[in-house]
Amino acid sequence: MKHCFTKISDTIKAYKDGLDYGHSNGRAVWFEHGKLYSCFSDDPIVIRMSPKRNQNVKKGEEWYLVNADRNEPRGLFGGPTHLFQTYSIFHEHPRISFSAAQAAGIFETIDERRINLIDFTPDIYDSVDRKDNEFDNFENNFPPGTEISYERENGEIVLKRAHRVGTVVLSDEQKGYFLCAMDESQYFISKLHRKVTSVDDAFAAMTPKEILQAREQRIPVQRQGEWFFFRYSDYDFLPKYLKQKISSTLIKEYKETNLPKKDTRGNDHILTRGIIVKNKFAVGWGTLRHSARTHRMLRLPRKGGEQPWVGIINRTQADWSVEGRRVD
Repeated sequence: MKHCFTKISDTIKAYKDGLDYGHSNGRAVWFEHGKLYSCFSDDPIVIRMSPKRNQNVKKGEEWYLVNADRNEPRGLFGGPTHLFQTYSIFHEHPRISFSAAQAAGIFETIDERRINLIDFTPDIYDSVDRKDNEFDNFENNFPPGTEISYERENGEIVLKRAHRVGTVVLSDEQKGYFLCAMDESQYFISKLHRKVTSVDDAFAAMTPKEILQAREQRIPVQRQGEWFFFRYSDYDFLPKYLKQKISSTLIKEYKETNLPKKDTRGNDHILTRGIIVKNKFAVGWGTLRHSARTHRMLRLPRKGGEQPWVGIINRTQADWSVEGRRVD
């Protein structure tokens, strides 16, 4: 039996409550066979998944996977868009880009409800001002993947903000483990090189060992997309060949350089003055630009003869963006 609802929100709630078939007035949204659809997209906007595919829920408890792709025009029907209403009603459930999942080759597994939910962490929002006792250690209170932003007055930091969008780890029994998250307002999916058991474990798996060691030693690390940078010094965790190359390279040998990438179809990261060492490390100064401009420009200042910066790419096997293309 199908049910017709006057409001879009009531239709979405009825679907969440477990009804099998229904639609809103005019079929702006409808649901059938466990999937919720919008008239503005061919793909479902929510899929009711199999309880046995979630290692974190009680036996028999259903979970939903929400499509983060924004295909619907804003402002229709005089109220919130379908997706914003959906996000509100399903805020406690994981959200990923279905277009990125298509590019990563796991959407069929999702659509057939064969994907496994390994872990999910909800959105994190927090802030602190300089009068608070936690101001100095604020950055250490959050898990990997949290974006920290700063507000300054007269060059001094007066406010710190932390944000990490809800992050998901999925596994496909044939294709491996995938981290689904957001970076600089863009959803992405990354294929991991090993089995992981949690979101934090997934971020650790994708982070180069040198960066993990740098953070353990409280060495400041900057990042643009897949690349991590820190100021060079004679650290024990850096290989001898890298130290020898840096000590023997003259400043004039540092040129505008495209950093190595995992796939020729990926976007370029361009360092204004750099060298590449054994196709693993990028070394240099200046600015790091992203050819697709989906990442903010990263400034790596020389500051009058100081040591260069060392860059290392993440350890994922491949990365895909919300537009369904590789982002490395």
